[in-house]
Amino acid sequence: MGSISETRSTEMMGYRISKAALNEAWKCVSIEMAKVGVIAMVVHPGWVMTDMGGKEAPLSPQQSVEGIRRVIDSLTQNDSGSFRSFDGQLLSW
Repeated sequence: MGSISETRSTEMMGYRISKAALNEAWKCVSIEMAKVGVIAMVVHPGWVMTDMGGKEAPLSPQQSVEGIRRVIDSLTQNDSGSFRSFDGQLLSW
């Protein structure tokens, strides 16, 4: 929902805008934090079976968290400023 290049509809426009703004903020944080060697990036948790995601979502919260932990464990300084999915796939801003 926060990727501008992946937008294909106007559904949930306010939510999309808020996510895009958050992504821009983290991109800026990543630039500042790189100066002191801190990795800052954004992880999309996937469509998760939560109150918001609903019962149709393909991922359990545990699957999403496990994937996010794998992504975090594999990060290098070169990943700072990136946008990735819970499975490590590089996403476009």
